[in-house]
Amino acid sequence: MRLETAYPAYRERAVLQALPSSHPYDEPAYDIYDFINPEPTHGLAHLGTLGATAPERFAEQVHAAEGAKAVRWAQGHKGSIARVLVLGDPRGAPFAAAEAPGAVVSPPLPPWGAATLHRAGCMLVEGEDFLPL
Repeated sequence: MRLETAYPAYRERAVLQALPSSHPYDEPAYDIYDFINPEPTHGLAHLGTLGATAPERFAEQVHAAEGAKAVRWAQGHKGSIARVLVLGDPRGAPFAAAEAPGAVVSPPLPPWGAATLHRAGCMLVEGEDFLPL
């Protein structure tokens, strides 16, 4: 079996320490590849805070701000939203879950990405034509 995963750089030590205990053989084989961003002024995500906002109100604010034709949202977070992660690439769902924000704003995610965020307790707001900077 082959498993590929992505994780934030600050989690590398924990990932490498977990490999031997979760592998069925004596020594796991693995390769690590860095994802280097050639343009340091642009990223795949932006993390920010805002005043505590009810989830329904937050979804309405995203819809109004983006002018998106359609905005879908799924409640995963209990209570008000204060930390928000805006994803520029829907493949970033595992990173989003690791940051544990109250809400994630993203282009449409694949079903497994949405499920990852729901299990992490994040509210997901998807815009059909949402293209963040």
